[in-house]
Amino acid sequence: MKHKKRTIVVALGLYLGFFAVLARLFYWQVVKGDSLQAIAQSQYQKTLSFSGQRGKITTSDGYTLVGNETVFRLFANPQDIIDKNQVINDIAPILAEYYLEQAKEEAANEPPPLPTETTENEESSESAELTEESDETDLTSDLANLETENNSELPTLDELKDTLIASLSSRLDSDKSWIALAPKLTQQYKDRIEEKNLNGLGFDPYIIRTYPESSMAAHLVGFVGKNALG
Repeated sequence: MKHKKRTIVVALGLYLGFFAVLARLFYWQVVKGDSLQAIAQSQYQKTLSFSGQRGKITTSDGYTLVGNETVFRLFANPQDIIDKNQVINDIAPILAEYYLEQAKEEAANEPPPLPTETTENEESSESAELTEESDETDLTSDLANLETENNSELPTLDELKDTLIASLSSRLDSDKSWIALAPKLTQQYKDRIEEKNLNGLGFDPYIIRTYPESSMAAHLVGFVGKNALG
């Protein structure tokens, strides 16, 4: 009798152990299978995306007509900024210098407009275009409004700085996790902002096409407008 009970106990123990092993295997291979497979793949597989860079267009003697330049988009994470006033006061003068430099270059490369008569319908159309363009996601829309108020004259450095301070204060007072601030910053201005060691700011690098001779040979290399309106 004692041997029979002992046999039953041993058999039950073996069955319980067998089912415990099966349950454990089911948990790791079925329930946790996908996550374990992903972990295993991450240890020996890695996906890298490379975007091909467009080639240069040069003349027969090697002079560049169209080239490439790496620029940077300045963005902010408002939730990570500790002192917004410090960030605004530190980057506003740098951005003001940058935008003034860009405005001078555009003014130097842009031919003077021909005198034309503006009808009432054209004025309303132009105002509608300005309203549409003001929906841009960075600071350029606010600076465009400043240039419009100055009758298309170049604003002063102090005017740009004051406009940027007001615009930055409004944009950084947001619950969004990502806000674009300034596009097409050169390496020089990027380094100057990075020297400030400000939390909550970052840069996205990207490549743009450059035209050293402006519109020269545009009928050959092609040209595009700054917006969807051409």
